Amino acid sequence: MNRHTQIRQAVLARLREQCGDSATFFDGLPAFIDAQELPAVAVWLSDAQYTGKMTDEDDWQAVLHI
Repeated sequence: MNRHTQIRQAVLARLREQCGDSATFFDGLPAFIDAQELPAVAVWLSDAQYTGKMTDEDDWQAVLHI
């Protein structure tokens, strides 16, 4: 499992704790949301890029969308 998946799943787990079954949750940006799936919460990352700030670490940054 890569880091992006771990980040999304951690955020989704916390949101599910807070919201319960009151919303439909999507791991990633859904291409289509049916009216029956509303309210909906989607979690995805974009613009991931290597920052190269640390020479001995795999240092990345990305935008988290909820």
